[in-house]
Amino acid sequence: MKMRLITLLFLSITISSCSSKKSPDEIINKNASLPEALNWEKAGYKVITSYIDKKDSTMSILYGNDLARKTFIASENKIIPNEMLALVTWKQKADENWFGANIPGSVKTIELIKTSDSKNGATSIAYNLYQGKEFTPSKDTINNQVRIKYIFSQQPSVMP
Repeated sequence: MKMRLITLLFLSITISSCSSKKSPDEIINKNASLPEALNWEKAGYKVITSYIDKKDSTMSILYGNDLARKTFIASENKIIPNEMLALVTWKQKADENWFGANIPGSVKTIELIKTSDSKNGATSIAYNLYQGKEFTPSKDTINNQVRIKYIFSQQPSVMP
């Protein structure tokens, strides 16, 4: 009995000593960080909703300024001048620290929408698509209207 207790104690010490603590730099997912060119804090973006596309292995978060967030939460389904939206999509990757979990990998796309008053009284919409963390502007404009409609059709997350 005494020998079992000593063996068990020795094994538990051996197993616990094998784990190494990671530095904060190793824990932060720098690959998923957004480009500094977005001026995230200055724009005042806050999360409106998020979703995962299992088929494409991507995860997305829709951010908006306070006006856009209030409009989405009110479910008014109208476009108001001075709204700013950003839909960021990441490729998923397996989390090395948590078995079975996925975390954001590299930035796939960043879609920015800004609304403003036009001269004829209607609200105009500026849409820009950027590829990857390099923030490379996309020249493809074929699906712009479809993407704008898709982004404005998102339902906000229920938040306390």
